[in-house]
Amino acid sequence: MTRLPNLDPLRLLLALTVIVGHTYGTATGNRFVWPVEPVSVFLAVSGLVILPSVQRWSPYVFFVRRAARVMPAFVLSIILCLGLNGPEAVKNALWAWVSFGIPRIPSGNGVLWSLSTEEVMYGSCVLLALAGAYRPRYVVPLLWLASTAVAVLCDHAGGSILRVAMVVPCFFIGNLFYRYRETVTRVSAWWFAGLLALTFVVSWKLPALMELAHVPALQSLVQVAWVQLGAVSLVGLAITMRPVKMPKWLPEMSYGLYIFHVPLLTCLGTLSWLPVLLVLPVAWASRVWLEEPFIRWAQEWSAKELVRDRLVATVTQVDPANVPVLVKPYNVQGSL
Repeated sequence: MTRLPNLDPLRLLLALTVIVGHTYGTATGNRFVWPVEPVSVFLAVSGLVILPSVQRWSPYVFFVRRAARVMPAFVLSIILCLGLNGPEAVKNALWAWVSFGIPRIPSGNGVLWSLSTEEVMYGSCVLLALAGAYRPRYVVPLLWLASTAVAVLCDHAGGSILRVAMVVPCFFIGNLFYRYRETVTRVSAWWFAGLLALTFVVSWKLPALMELAHVPALQSLVQVAWVQLGAVSLVGLAITMRPVKMPKWLPEMSYGLYIFHVPLLTCLGTLSWLPVLLVLPVAWASRVWLEEPFIRWAQEWSAKELVRDRLVATVTQVDPANVPVLVKPYNVQGSL
């Protein structure tokens, strides 16, 4: 198994579900709840692709590559907030980013809470790798169990705190998918399709299940289980099903679609679905003229850093086998 081509189409699907949900909410004033929590799946995908990246690169190179991938479009989203909605929107957007969206702020760019959550998980992944915590096979399952327990115990906090706590365990679910990837690939996609169907049923019956669980902790456990079930089913399907064919440029816009649509909705929300149409060319232009140059630079720079590290290892008589290799042991096709 060398590639996971379905991860990028999955990201595109998730970004579109977020856009549709927010557009519906802006147009009608009602919240649209999907049967699967999109941000939880984003975190699971990140946990799958980030762990091999952390193991491949030094922390310095890893963070530079991450910044080159994430920050250009992030800065553009802040500029969009300023140009379309004014300084107050910029303040709210930055607050949503630094505070993980706690508490929720009605204007700005509220989706940035998920970016800061992912970035904290990147840092946690690096620290765990440096500490050697990923070597024993039991550590990742324990991290998943511990973070799930924290999410259940956060039930009394509710609101944004519970929202963040519920999606964090999904990052470790992604780690588990990577650790046991060879086993996962031998599972039929129909099993994950069945899990996805079960997720839909649980989502449909969630209010009734919450009523049956009279204890608050059990109610929180039901919610957390539903969130994680959706992440497992969709990421499992992406790994095991046949590749979805589409133009390469289309799923590459998913990140821009995700972070640009809220400023447009805030400015043009009264014009119904017009912001959805406008965000497509904005995301495409950002990918081609802003993000791609930074991505190419980061790839070229990290390759030079790798050569330099191997030369240093040779001169200092360090075993070159201990220096990360450029050939990817497990190419998961793209990161965020």
